[in-house]
Amino acid sequence: MPKIWLGLLGGLLFGVLDVLFSLPVYLPDKKTTLILTFISRLLTGFFIGTTNLPLTPPAAGCIIGGALSLLSPTVSRTGLYALHITIGIGGGILIAGIVSWLGI
Repeated sequence: MPKIWLGLLGGLLFGVLDVLFSLPVYLPDKKTTLILTFISRLLTGFFIGTTNLPLTPPAAGCIIGGALSLLSPTVSRTGLYALHITIGIGGGILIAGIVSWLGI
């Protein structure tokens, strides 16, 4: 499987997982926040699959996931900076780790 498709699949799965974890949290505009959260995680997987940084895959995933989470409109809407950035970094590391583990 090409690296881009594997990154998208990882982003899709992590996006669904992140939305499921966000469901019990009280949010003023829950529908919009959940959609933005899912798109952010999907884009994390896409960028990990298409970017070739001169770093180990988990380090690159950490940078990409953290940067996309920091710039996410969901963070500014909810004010949950630490939660979103931590989940973004963790997702980036997981997606990149899976991509490197499969040797693609």
